[in-house]
Amino acid sequence: MSISHRLDALCPACGTQLFIELGITVDQIVCRNVNCKRPTAAHEILSETEIGHIVMLGERDFSMKHPLVERIRDELLKCDFMLYMRSLLRTPLAPGKYRVVHSSDAGPVATNFIGIIDGWQWESLE
Repeated sequence: MSISHRLDALCPACGTQLFIELGITVDQIVCRNVNCKRPTAAHEILSETEIGHIVMLGERDFSMKHPLVERIRDELLKCDFMLYMRSLLRTPLAPGKYRVVHSSDAGPVATNFIGIIDGWQWESLE
């Protein structure tokens, strides 16, 4: 038997009301819309543990996954790290996959720590 509570939030997959289902073995946020293509999307998103930018550097370009917190108040649209990367004439490191956080937000030094470049702490993920 589970207990269900309505949340003041919408499903990121279909836009309908979300519920928190308190079960015997697991609690999770779910969408009850039978047509929803991913009813556990909110739960999956909130279970994400990454708080830094994940950056893929190529020879001349880059792509990145922003931290979830940047979605609040559209901070993603004025991301300091994105502005920094766009200002560079070339990528700051060799091609590869990296985690990047502002040095003022960095926790303990990571095992794959590369260094701090212009105030950004870089860690190799390869």
